[in-house]
Amino acid sequence: MSDLNKKISIQKISDSPSINTEDYVAVEEPLEIQICSPKKDLSAAKSLSITMRTPGNDHELALGFLCSESIISSHKDIDSIASIGETQNKDGLQNIVRVTLNQSVDFDPSDLERHFYTTSSCGVCGKTSIEAIRAKGIKVNSSKFSIKNDKIIGAMALNNDLPGKNRGLIVSGRTSFELMQKTIVAGIPIIVAISAPSSLAISLAEEYDITLIGFLRGENFNIYSGGQRVSC
Repeated sequence: MSDLNKKISIQKISDSPSINTEDYVAVEEPLEIQICSPKKDLSAAKSLSITMRTPGNDHELALGFLCSESIISSHKDIDSIASIGETQNKDGLQNIVRVTLNQSVDFDPSDLERHFYTTSSCGVCGKTSIEAIRAKGIKVNSSKFSIKNDKIIGAMALNNDLPGKNRGLIVSGRTSFELMQKTIVAGIPIIVAISAPSSLAISLAEEYDITLIGFLRGENFNIYSGGQRVSC
């Protein structure tokens, strides 16, 4: 199995009795893009962007971002590019890419004032360091709210008003980091998806005790975290 996938333990619910089994999920990790220049007043690395990605080809991702933001026009504008920071696993994954510009590049650090964040979400991740992803002061969800498995869709879609500790969220597509961080910040104890969750979404669900359900198909679904809130 590819390093881009991670094996985790789940509880599978279907017409037959539930079983404990294993599943593979796509790996999702944050990548911080830093930029610096050999010019004296620009030598300190500055955080330019945090983006969520499946690891792999991180240097190309960083250079593509700099090109799309018109900071560089080609690879000739780059002196060096390197993956740095704490190693995340046995495969040597690092979640920071530092790009050093060529001295000839006319770069104005004030262009960084808006602190890019390359996703549609904000909140927990709207910061300029990877450590800020886990928002300070957010506590583990202690809601005792529970649902029965034949009422999941109705329970998730019942109200359109602001969510809270007695609400659930149902989404189409996969449960990514950004959807999980919105769920955590809003204090919602349950999130249900038609498709699969990512590895980082599962990790955060476990950390904040969120019930995470994926592959909802009629009365069949997988529980990735927080099974105590689902009464079968």
